[in-house]
Amino acid sequence: MPPMTTTVGTVDLDGVSILVPWLEEETLAYIRRGRLERAAQCLPHCDHHRLLSLLCGETATNVLAAGDRA
Repeated sequence: MPPMTTTVGTVDLDGVSILVPWLEEETLAYIRRGRLERAAQCLPHCDHHRLLSLLCGETATNVLAAGDRA
């Protein structure tokens, strides 16, 4: 099944490639949903250039826009 996000990477899990969203996109989703404690746990592990690119709209993402709620 295709991922909901447009920014994905792969990790190897016992020889199987698994698609995973960028941590930066997940962090942005947490921020936009008001889950600030969870976002704060992720921030030290984020690539700050990648996060800034997502925030500035330089990299396309399917993360909910501010004000959108699932």
